[in-house]
Amino acid sequence: MERIVRGIVGSVVLATLGALLLSGVELSEVVGRPFAGFVFRNNGDVGPRVLTSASVSPEVGRLRPQDRLVAVDGEPVAHGNVALARIAARPVGTPVRYTFERGGRERFDAVIPTVPFAWSDALRLFGPFLIGGFLLVALTGLVVALRPGDERARVLFTLGAAMGTGLGVLMVDGFLGYRLGPEPQLVGLAVTKASIFHLALLWPDRRWPLSRWPRAVPVFLYGWMLLHTAVYRIAYYDAPRLTTLLAHVTVATFTVGMMLLVVNIARAALAAPDAGLRRASRVVLSGPAIGIVMGALLFLNTWVFTQWSIPPLLFLLPIWVTMATLGYAIVRLDLFAIDAMVRRVLVLAIQGVGAAVAYLVTLLVADRLAGGATGWTAATLFAAALLVAIPAAAPLRRRAEAAAAQLFPRQ
Repeated sequence: MERIVRGIVGSVVLATLGALLLSGVELSEVVGRPFAGFVFRNNGDVGPRVLTSASVSPEVGRLRPQDRLVAVDGEPVAHGNVALARIAARPVGTPVRYTFERGGRERFDAVIPTVPFAWSDALRLFGPFLIGGFLLVALTGLVVALRPGDERARVLFTLGAAMGTGLGVLMVDGFLGYRLGPEPQLVGLAVTKASIFHLALLWPDRRWPLSRWPRAVPVFLYGWMLLHTAVYRIAYYDAPRLTTLLAHVTVATFTVGMMLLVVNIARAALAAPDAGLRRASRVVLSGPAIGIVMGALLFLNTWVFTQWSIPPLLFLLPIWVTMATLGYAIVRLDLFAIDAMVRRVLVLAIQGVGAAVAYLVTLLVADRLAGGATGWTAATLFAAALLVAIPAAAPLRRRAEAAAAQLFPRQ
């Protein structure tokens, strides 16, 4: 069981590294080109406020998440990549007339001049998502590598992996590249919502209904969220009213899940019989407390003070704090075994570097063979490479363990 869990962790970290590399390629393709001042998905839906540049024009402040871009200078656009191509064809500083549809009904125009998209803009808008997403996957992967038999650690890793990829390293592809399609982000979003509820019912104390139906409740949670995602995907391009409604349901689901988690942690912080658990719960509460403040700020920035330009880093901070403190709370009883932890981390690092090199080589091969390093091509070739690499995994792991034992010998 432990080997299977660690193998899954390694595969997810490797896939995240590949998505991170793909995001870097996609950013390099748009840097230096004219930028609209806002981002949108491949179906035209405007992205979150934190990914807009309100300083470009006051008109950008009129836009709301889920407003759908339907035309550029009067020419209809059905997909985001078509809109990006038309925007890139305009010289920097050219006023462009965008037509949006709000809620599937009202249409309005906004005239916004194009601006150059520099590396400073790319790092400010997307850097926190890319770096933070990878760190989430790595951090929660370390927790489950230390406690592979702990259900709480496994659920925390599920949450970290889904959030770190779907709401992290895939943000560039979702709003600028469109290579992978909407499915990876949508699945990541579904698993994120389900794992928040799962963790809220599991930690610090197992709550009803999970305590009553320990197998059926997770099946229902993940199945229901994936069903919601399937409906959203079906309506993705052709039913803006339905996608707007489902987006609001998603926000409400996140809110309820986080409130449930906070209530469970607060109860443990106040009344847990174990003093260590009470202290750990109080530490974990710092993340959601910051999250409440940042959530209120995000709401004001999105709907009231739209002229504010707040770096995404501030809004992502509560997520990192919460996940880090949850990881601490879960593994706190094992932290006395520092030497074992260091050896295990070193073994994982050696294996991760080897896997990363293999993935980069595969991506270069994909670029040569397919004329472009698409995510699906690289994934297919890497899957084939895994079939060859799996028989060599055990000897390589033993060599990594031997190297770690030499550096940190057991006392």
